Amino acid sequence: MKKIFVSFVVFVCGLNLMAQDTVFLSLQECRERALMFNQDITKQKNASKQMELTRKATLTNFFPQVEGTAMGIYMGDMHMMDNAFMSVDMVMKGAYMAGFMLTQPIYAGGKIVNGYRLTKIGKEVAQEQVRKTKSEIIAQIDNTYWTFVATLNKEQLLQEYANQLDTLIEQLTASVEVGMTTEYDLMRVRVSRSNIEYQHNRTKNGVQMCRLSLCQQIGLLEDTAFIMPESQMPPYNDDYKQQVDLSNRPEMRLLDYQLRAQQLQVKMTVGDYLPTIGLMAGYTWYGNMNLKANIDPDMNQYGQTLQQLSVASEQLGIQMPPLNFPHQTTNEMEDKMPMVMLSLSVPLTKWSEGAFKIKKAKLEAQNTQLEVQKNKELMQLEVQQARCNVDDSKKLVSSAQIALEMATENLRIMRDKYDVKMISLSDLLDAQNQWHQAESDYIEARTQQLIYHTEYLRVTGQLE
Repeated sequence: MKKIFVSFVVFVCGLNLMAQDTVFLSLQECRERALMFNQDITKQKNASKQMELTRKATLTNFFPQVEGTAMGIYMGDMHMMDNAFMSVDMVMKGAYMAGFMLTQPIYAGGKIVNGYRLTKIGKEVAQEQVRKTKSEIIAQIDNTYWTFVATLNKEQLLQEYANQLDTLIEQLTASVEVGMTTEYDLMRVRVSRSNIEYQHNRTKNGVQMCRLSLCQQIGLLEDTAFIMPESQMPPYNDDYKQQVDLSNRPEMRLLDYQLRAQQLQVKMTVGDYLPTIGLMAGYTWYGNMNLKANIDPDMNQYGQTLQQLSVASEQLGIQMPPLNFPHQTTNEMEDKMPMVMLSLSVPLTKWSEGAFKIKKAKLEAQNTQLEVQKNKELMQLEVQQARCNVDDSKKLVSSAQIALEMATENLRIMRDKYDVKMISLSDLLDAQNQWHQAESDYIEARTQQLIYHTEYLRVTGQLE
C-alpha cells in the first residue's frame, strides 16, 4: 500500500535555501507550540484567573465587615442654652471622636449565597472556555498541518511526473535525430512538460502559503523552514458508530452552566423582595469636649438676696442650706460608648413590582432552557454529520487506493509496451496522466480523512 506521507528528503535542500534554520516539527509539537503562543488562550486563562479573584472577593461577604473611624473637631463655641439667668456653651476646640463599627449580615434573602454560587459558575465557565478554545486551536492546527503535508506531497508528485516527462523527452529527442519519430510527438511531450511546470510553480506557492500560515499559528519566524517527519493517520475503528456521551464536550458544559446561572438569577430576583436581617456592633471614644455655663449678674444679685434670707432664717432658728452662685463653671466631657444593634428590613410596598419581575426572570430561565435543549439537539446532529464524514472518507480512501494501484500498474504496462512500440505516444501520455490524477486523488482523500478524524474528536469532546 502506498503511503501518503513519504519522506521529504527532496525538499530539505530546497527549504534550506529559503531559510537558515530548519525546524523538524511533528503534529504534537505543533499543537503544543500553538497552545503555548496563542493569544486567545492567554486571554481565556486571564479571564479564568479574574473569575477566581471575583469568587474570593465575593466570599468575604460571608464574614463581618469592620470599619474604623477617627475625627478631630475644631469649631467655635456652640450655644446649648440661653435665657435670662444662665447661658450654656459647648466648646470643641480640639475635640476628638474615634471608634469602630462591625457589620454582620445574618440573612439577605439568599442574595449573598446565590451571588457566591454565580461566581463559582463564572469560574467554571471560564475554565470551559479555555478548553473550548484549545480544542478549536488544535483542530485548526491539524487542518493547517495536514494541508501543508498534502501540498508537499503534491509538489513531490509533480516533480516525479516532471522527471518522467524529462526522461521521455530525452528518448524522443534521440528518436527524432535518427528519424524514428516525428517532431510532432516531441512537441506534444514538451507541451505536457510545460503544463506540469506551471502546476509545479503554483504548488510551490501553495507550500509557501501553508508554511507561513503554520508559522503564524505556532509562533515561529516567517523565514523558518519546516520539514515535518513522516506520520501515519490514526487507525480507524468502529467506535465511531457507537453512542457518544457529549457531557464532557466544552460547549455542552457551557450550556449547562448557562442554565444553572439563569436559575440562580431567578433566586437573586426573589431575594430582592425578601426581608434582610443584620447585626451591627460598635465602640466609640470621645473627649476634649467642654460645657461652659455663665451665670447672669442679675441672677447673682438674686442669689445674694437669698443668702441674706438664709442668715435671717438662722437668727429665727430656721435651717436653710447655704447658696453659692459662681459667675462661671466649666465641665469637661470624656467618655466611651458601646453599641449593639439588630436591624430588620422588610419591603412592604414592592411586592407587586417583585411579582412581575420574578415572573419575568422565570420566563427568561424557561427561554434559556429551550435554547439549551435546541443547541444540544444541534450538537447531536453535528456529531452524526462528523461520523458520516469519517465513514465516507474511509470509503473514499479505499476507492482512491484501488484506483491508484490500478493506475500505477497500468502505467507500468503502458511504458513497457511503448518501449517495444506496441502502443502510441498518446496512450503512454494518457496512462501517465491517469496515474498522476489517481495519486493526487489519493493524497486528497487521505488528508481529508485526517481532518475529518480531528473534527470528529472535537465535536465529541475528545480533543484535548
